Amino acid sequence: MSEGSELESIGDTEHFDLSVKVQEFLAQGGVLHACGTCLRLRGKEGTTTCPVSTMANLVELVEHADRVLVF
Repeated sequence: MSEGSELESIGDTEHFDLSVKVQEFLAQGGVLHACGTCLRLRGKEGTTTCPVSTMANLVELVEHADRVLVF
């Protein structure tokens, strides 16, 4: 959501290689979803790494999760 929907275009820094961390997360079975509204507001589309999601998808994820982190 929000700036997180820009994941694909966030550049790596000299101290943190984001693309490597994303690949590690996905390799361990992690799943990424991008807010469709947030993407549209930024003129972007979903990708293979981070497909478009809806509020219904978010509700389903929360309902089935044993824990939810909010930050």
